[in-house]
Amino acid sequence: MARLWWWSLGLTCVLACPLKANAQTAAQFWAAGTIDWLKTERLTYELEVENKTNPETLEVTPQIEYTVVAWADLLAQVDFKSQVDAGTTPVPRVGVHLHILSRLLQAQADRDQDHEKPPRRRIVVSTLLRVEKDGSTWRLRHRFELAYPFNRRRTTDDGAIFWSGDNEQFIPFDRASGDALVSNVRIRTGFGYRQSFAWRYQALYVWNGTRHAGSGPLAPQSWAISLSVLRQF
Repeated sequence: MARLWWWSLGLTCVLACPLKANAQTAAQFWAAGTIDWLKTERLTYELEVENKTNPETLEVTPQIEYTVVAWADLLAQVDFKSQVDAGTTPVPRVGVHLHILSRLLQAQADRDQDHEKPPRRRIVVSTLLRVEKDGSTWRLRHRFELAYPFNRRRTTDDGAIFWSGDNEQFIPFDRASGDALVSNVRIRTGFGYRQSFAWRYQALYVWNGTRHAGSGPLAPQSWAISLSVLRQF
């Protein structure tokens, strides 16, 4: 476990290197609050409010998620994105969240905390696939996710301190012939603390890369420090 701790810390530092390597990359600060209501062991309602700087952006994202089987959730969400002097733009999304190592699904649970779906194993591996329409552009977003708790058996155990990281690729459907498959990449890594079923806190370093030409190399676009709080019912 000690080796994994240092490996996780090292990965976090390595991913932060673009911050030093490119002084012109836009720096941002993100702050998010999320409310999850676990209506049943299969149905979850979520509302996320996130504020981003440079440029000042407020995103409000309601979501509904339904667990079809223990290892797959269907989801639908709309991201209402507001910027100063730019109005509000809705970005609808639909997708599926695949839990590769599966989870424990507790049937007919009476309490909200029993509606939670803990992972079967210590390491958490999942894939999030979403299709979204941003303005006139349709694209696929593919995110590969990892998480590991240092001091508890599972990331969903109270008092767990955990590392998490993910890599998300943005794939436009209307790319021109000869363009690269992936137009943007987002990498996130950092640490979190699960205080209880009701509260979870997380701090992440976020790196965004983009292609300035359809077939050119990925270049740094921005980096951000992201702080988030989850309130679960």
